[in-house]
Amino acid sequence: MNGNADVYKFENIPDLTAAQKKSPFAEFYYDPIIPPKPEILAVLGEEQMPVEEAVDFSQIERLFGTEGDSLCNGWCILPDGTGFSHVRIEMPKVTPEVEEWWHKWSMDPDYDYLNYRIWMPSLHLSHAMPIVENLGWGMSRIQMFQPIFPQMMNLSALPSELDSRFFGVIGSSGYSTLLKGSSEVEYTALISCLKRLGEGLQVQAVGYMGMKWEGNGLVKAHDADPERTCLFVTHNAYEFTRKADLAPRLYEFANPLPNQGLHPNVRPPVMTMGEIPKTA
Repeated sequence: MNGNADVYKFENIPDLTAAQKKSPFAEFYYDPIIPPKPEILAVLGEEQMPVEEAVDFSQIERLFGTEGDSLCNGWCILPDGTGFSHVRIEMPKVTPEVEEWWHKWSMDPDYDYLNYRIWMPSLHLSHAMPIVENLGWGMSRIQMFQPIFPQMMNLSALPSELDSRFFGVIGSSGYSTLLKGSSEVEYTALISCLKRLGEGLQVQAVGYMGMKWEGNGLVKAHDADPERTCLFVTHNAYEFTRKADLAPRLYEFANPLPNQGLHPNVRPPVMTMGEIPKTA
């Protein structure tokens, strides 16, 4: 159950079109994919973490305090039938500057969303609405709603002992349906907390399966599938491990030397940190 072995081998990925190969970033599409550390994948397998180690959404502020470092990697099905997962990935070369640049770069629609495809070749197809992506159980349409944060966060709910390394948080919720096969709707929410790690960052990705956004919080939509809960956290581990390797190299490629402008043919990003494309 620890991910789909064939999916994460990244073998026989679809070739780029002639138009996509004109992108200045096209060469990165064919880069080898570095997998998550073995010790991380080892705890994301079939065996569930103890339920008492999970973080209920009503206590999500624990993630932002010093207590967040004690959260274990893993996944489980909660007593109410929904799924919980957490994985921590270190990104020592993803500086705050690289992080800001990455958000602008990865959402660029040029060359048929090639930048998003480069992030996870053969698994990422489009960052339009709906997003088209394989989360581990088949290529799906993913309809994301407005971001959970900052709408959800009452600033007074932040822990009094906010981790001094706290950098920011990104959260979204939505649902997915397979492009082929079952039309069953799968509700999912992902909250990614960023903290400083030396000059770089670390990310803690918390997933809630079978939960949807309603009012000012997440509520149960349906029972979570154990296999998909496991696959979802495995996908997050691969995504952020790939980002940790790819983002700094892309940033250096696009900005080879200070004060010398962008790499030839690299269009300046137009978004600023915190801006999220509006849903249709």
